[in-house]
Amino acid sequence: MGSPPERGSSMPTCRMVGVVGSVKESAVSANFKLDLS
Repeated sequence: MGSPPERGSSMPTCRMVGVVGSVKESAVSANFKLDLS
């Protein structure tokens, strides 16, 4: 009974992690652009 709730709660977490990762990537690329210019 413990695994179904875990799976359900892990899905939104994974999505949030993906969003945070993309935001971090864009921030890093912006920093690189600033360093280059």
